[in-house]
Amino acid sequence: MKHEKIIKRDDGSRIRITVNLVVEWSRTEPSWSFVVHSCDKGKRTWTSPVNHDDFSWRKLGMEERREEARRRSLTLASTKEVEQAMLELWQKIKPSM
Repeated sequence: MKHEKIIKRDDGSRIRITVNLVVEWSRTEPSWSFVVHSCDKGKRTWTSPVNHDDFSWRKLGMEERREEARRRSLTLASTKEVEQAMLELWQKIKPSM
């Protein structure tokens, strides 16, 4: 399941936090992932914190790429903002009685 949250900064720029909750039949625990994109003031194009054409990115293994994308995403958004987006997703899927 996926959820997006857009946060407008004081300088007019925006960030988009996309969180994913993956539940696989072969695993006992669900896994969370997230990515953060930025958009400059007055623009409509979202930019990734990772340049996929960069040689230093391409030489990394898959696990190293995940960690690098996570590290770079956390330079754009705080862990508290990411956790808030995760909680919003949880509220959407939380069972109600």
